[in-house]
Amino acid sequence: MATLRIKGLTKTYGQLKALDNVDLTVEEGKLAAILGPSGSGKSTLVRAIAGFVVPDCGEIFLGERDITHERPEHRNTAMVFQSYALWPHMTVYQNIAFGLKLKKKTPEEIAKKVKWALELVDLPGLEERLPTQLSGGQQQRVALARALVVDPEILLLDEPLSNLDAKIRYKLRFEIKKLQKRLNITTIYITHDQEEALSIADSVVLLKDGRVMQAGAPQDIYSRPGDLFVAEFLGASNIVTGKTLRDEGGLYASLGGTRLPVPDDKKENDEVSLILRADEVELTTEKPAESEDYYVLKGILCDQMYLGSRWRYEVSTPEGHSLLVDHDRNLAAHSEIYLCISRDRLYIY
Repeated sequence: MATLRIKGLTKTYGQLKALDNVDLTVEEGKLAAILGPSGSGKSTLVRAIAGFVVPDCGEIFLGERDITHERPEHRNTAMVFQSYALWPHMTVYQNIAFGLKLKKKTPEEIAKKVKWALELVDLPGLEERLPTQLSGGQQQRVALARALVVDPEILLLDEPLSNLDAKIRYKLRFEIKKLQKRLNITTIYITHDQEEALSIADSVVLLKDGRVMQAGAPQDIYSRPGDLFVAEFLGASNIVTGKTLRDEGGLYASLGGTRLPVPDDKKENDEVSLILRADEVELTTEKPAESEDYYVLKGILCDQMYLGSRWRYEVSTPEGHSLLVDHDRNLAAHSEIYLCISRDRLYIY
């Protein structure tokens, strides 16, 4: 296993800059989730690491080895694709053994490693089946076994679960996490699913337009977003845009009848954006006592959706804003309510 280090990686296609001076370090044995909207450069990044995309400039190091211009087969990386990419005419055994044959392993070595890989992904006894005789989840496990059987220094997963239904996807994401920790293998996990990224990663890297917007531990990125894009992208976020106001008490923004502080570099009538996450707001029908720990906003319940374990409400504020708020109880429509927001959970940009 090895630490992955990327320095200044850039790749353009005509006028499109798919990667824009990307710097990234993934420590040995850690799982980094690369997250971002469509077209943000996620797949270009992982394909550059694998050697399928040649960067315009920048460097890629695996341990102390510069692999920037090495051929893919010489990098000792393994990739699991969104489409599984299994050979349809080969059995499970033959698919998993394919990379070992390319490495000129003996039949005995191949049989031992394939048996190990099948047990690793909980598929013993399916050696003679064809991919068409497997479920989507089983096919993905075969693809994972084929990648792991060659003992790669780094494992690359490009949207590996996106073709599976929600129940299987939820189960497999934890199986992948357990396998990664058990093998202590450096892993890059590409996904557009923020819950998936936050739940299994040691670190999350958020891309936009080929640039790294923020990178760090999942809890840090979620709790301390570095800019408006990060705050808006993560979680079910409400975005309220307005102008700053000034009175004898100083500069402020108003929401739900409450004065909210604004950054020091703002002036009167500057535009600011306030971000409130639906799951970070406490909702109550009784007006709470004033406190220095939270802000209290006033509103009216306009609509609701039942989400199984909770309700999601649409709340209208006196200023005419509509906010989405999660709550664990069913409340009467059109009732007056109060929103309690922890002072460190209100993001103003």
